[in-house]
Amino acid sequence: MNRYNVQQILIDSDGAAVGKNESVTRRHLLAAGAATLAATAIGSAVAATPASVDVKPWDREFDVIVIGFGVSGGAAAYEALRAGAKVLVLDRGSAAANESHGSGFYLGGGTALQRALRVEDTPEEMEKYLLATNGPEPDREKIKLYVERSIAHFEWLVQIKMPFNERLSLETDDPYQHAGGLGYSGDEQSYPFRELCKPAPRGHGPAEIGGIWLQKRLLELTRDSSVQQLAADAQQLVLGAGGEVQGVTAVIDGKLLAFRARRGVILATGGFANNREMVALHSPRNLNCVPIDVGANDGWGIRAAQAIGAAVKRMDAIAPFWSLYPPYSRKQGILVNAQGQRFVEEDSYYGRVSDALMREQGGVAHLIVDADALGVRPAWMEKVLGGRNEVAAQAATLAELEKALKIPAPALQQTVGNYNRYAAQGDDPFFHKSKDHLRPLAKSPFTAIKASINDTYIPFFTLGGLSTSAKTEVLDVNNNPIPHLYAVGRVASGIPASNYFSSGLSLGEGTVFGRVAGITAAANRG
Repeated sequence: MNRYNVQQILIDSDGAAVGKNESVTRRHLLAAGAATLAATAIGSAVAATPASVDVKPWDREFDVIVIGFGVSGGAAAYEALRAGAKVLVLDRGSAAANESHGSGFYLGGGTALQRALRVEDTPEEMEKYLLATNGPEPDREKIKLYVERSIAHFEWLVQIKMPFNERLSLETDDPYQHAGGLGYSGDEQSYPFRELCKPAPRGHGPAEIGGIWLQKRLLELTRDSSVQQLAADAQQLVLGAGGEVQGVTAVIDGKLLAFRARRGVILATGGFANNREMVALHSPRNLNCVPIDVGANDGWGIRAAQAIGAAVKRMDAIAPFWSLYPPYSRKQGILVNAQGQRFVEEDSYYGRVSDALMREQGGVAHLIVDADALGVRPAWMEKVLGGRNEVAAQAATLAELEKALKIPAPALQQTVGNYNRYAAQGDDPFFHKSKDHLRPLAKSPFTAIKASINDTYIPFFTLGGLSTSAKTEVLDVNNNPIPHLYAVGRVASGIPASNYFSSGLSLGEGTVFGRVAGITAAANRG
């Protein structure tokens, strides 16, 4: 059972509890019913509690309350402060211990860094790419806003002194693992996307790890201001008699306190990768993957909002990452399933490769390479793998490798034979892998690299979450905004809501929409 007690509190506009009052309206009853249904639907991931309880008067009042201080919450708090709001941040680690993962930012359309390096890109091409890679049914409004704000958002990062180097990274020189720069960080050059829109490098990698640097920088900027930050475990969202969110209760130093938010509450509590019950409920195929979210990301924000009638979206969406590369020579190999058949373009972004591996093949696969394609893992990758043996089998012939992998003969031999036949002609009619990575696999020994979920390291984070508008408003089950409630980052279903095919979108959209939420909530007077 999760330690959180998520429930709904009903209060009137003066802060008095709506309890056993005969004047409780039909709206109160409907709201209470929504909370009960939400608790039932969530199951063991949340304790079912009374829909209405007494609440003491507010202990303190603010304009905007931000729950969670990753980069999304930090950006929201910073912008709300700049808009003149009195801001409270509630975070389990008082923000100091909450380092957001991610290295770079997916931005484009003609940023200053792109222009400095003479890279041609337009908002139209960036929008086409994001629409193509974030379907089916991409969130067009969020993508449009994200693209429109991309250039200015890069300028914002520069203004808060994020260090970017003017260097164009080649494929063999990952911009996120070296001294920063601009490089391809997604599927822009892979089929079919290279034919649907003009490829352009949009991975903006800072000279330092972007998520950690930005987390610390936003912490500095808000701590030097009037933003109040408290180490707290948020407990319940407080719902007013008119259906608006009025605040939150939280445990601080062992005491339960109630905080009022006059203009809005912003949820920035992350995803639910660290809640096995929720993962088992929504995406059980990923249970054996390793969460890479910070430890506090257990889905509390999603459950708390559901308890007051919020809708969720694409909760089965997961971003797994099996590292086919580096070394980039391994893109010359072929990824095969348990039957020895190819199933994905091996030169795709590894998020796309991993999605196909988990979603279509049940997490069972091997990468087949020859002696030239095997290459050597870089030192930083060896550290990530933690000394795991990545070789499943190695043999002098394909027939012997096939036997070692227990693939029925001659399935693997036929697959490699067909691949080699076309690769020798510079063609891949089955999966359209780029000619840059096409070469017959012919040099012994042949190696099978582990790619199965139970045999290797496959980290993941969650993509599904609360249904929100492009203005970051949390929507109810009828697609109407819940007044004064906003959600940003992985607690919300965002742009990559069905898959994750572009590295840098987490930090990019998290901070873009975090800023939107802060500005929107601060401006709310209703």
